[in-house]
Amino acid sequence: MICFFGLVMAAFACIWNAVGVDLGWLFLVMGLIIGGAVFPAAFTLCWKGQTRFGAIAGCLGGLVAGVTAWLVQAHVQYGELTITSTGGSYPTLAGNVAAVLTGLLLSFSISIIKPDDFDFAITRTINSASPVATPGSEAASESEPREESLDGKEKEGKDQEAVVDELPTELAEDREMMEDAEVLRDPKGLQRTFYLALILSCVLSFIMDFLIPMPMFFSHYVFSKGFFVGWVVIGFLWVFFAVFTCGILPIAETWQFWRMLYGETIGGKRKSRA
Repeated sequence: MICFFGLVMAAFACIWNAVGVDLGWLFLVMGLIIGGAVFPAAFTLCWKGQTRFGAIAGCLGGLVAGVTAWLVQAHVQYGELTITSTGGSYPTLAGNVAAVLTGLLLSFSISIIKPDDFDFAITRTINSASPVATPGSEAASESEPREESLDGKEKEGKDQEAVVDELPTELAEDREMMEDAEVLRDPKGLQRTFYLALILSCVLSFIMDFLIPMPMFFSHYVFSKGFFVGWVVIGFLWVFFAVFTCGILPIAETWQFWRMLYGETIGGKRKSRA
């Protein structure tokens, strides 16, 4: 499925490029299209008072405001609506800001009139672990009446036949479900993790969106050769770090699972053929 998705996206990229629309234009426009849903989605996870109508109105209202501001700014600034004019910095900036802020205002103002009172405790039962049956427990319970009439030797044979060997991956999934249940039983631990993630996200967003670019913008700084080389090097290091943390590290952390999966699929087929 992932390979199919990659092929489809590559085909669409080629089509857009053939008609004169590059991926940079799509990236900029994508922000103003989905920007209205930023705060409604955040409120859905973090604010129990958001209402259903407030979330829907914020998303749709942000979309309308973003597209309107985008097209109006492009027409006012360039006098025409083309791929070049709509892909400019100021039109896309106006559209993104309008979409995000409109989604925030609509979602908050509508929800605050008659706020909801959602109980987030309900979400803790989504991945709650179901009781894990021990191998052969069901078969053993069904055979209890018959075991009374069997002698010791026949009973031992029946018990051995009733035992069902579970696959290692199934046992691992059961352990993960029980571990998740233990985590969900400690709301304070989840709250501490939430605050840590919130602080780190805010700090990183401030550094990337304000601390670094804003002084350079207001000072109209022109890159020197050395500064530009350093900028490119940092960019490449960031990309490789992202590839490692998002691509390689998850595979390394789940290596045991992939090894068991290979043993149960490919290895099992080879044994059956032999």
